[in-house]
Amino acid sequence: MASDADILFGKIAIKRGFCSKEQVRHCLQEMENEGDRPLGAILVAKGFLTAQQEAAIASVCARKLGEPPREPKSPAAAPLSADQGLFGRLLIERGY
Repeated sequence: MASDADILFGKIAIKRGFCSKEQVRHCLQEMENEGDRPLGAILVAKGFLTAQQEAAIASVCARKLGEPPREPKSPAAAPLSADQGLFGRLLIERGY
C-alpha cells in the first residue's frame, strides 16, 4: 500500500502539472506489485518526471511532512559550483 508520503508526492506532481492523474495512478498500481520503490523513483523510471522535478517534489513533501530534506542522489541534481557554471558559460559562448 502507498505511504502517506507517496500519496502526497502524487498529488503535488499532478497539481504542478508534471504528471497526469492516469500516470500517477498507473505508477501507484505498479508500486503495489513491486513493493518498496518510492512513487517518485517509478515516475522517473517511466519517464513521467525528470530527476529535477522528482527532487523538487520530494523537497516539498519533506517540508509538509516535517522531515529533513534529503541530499540529491546524482551530481546532475546538485547545484553547480561557481567554476562549473563559468565553464558552462564559456563552452556556450564558444559554440561547443
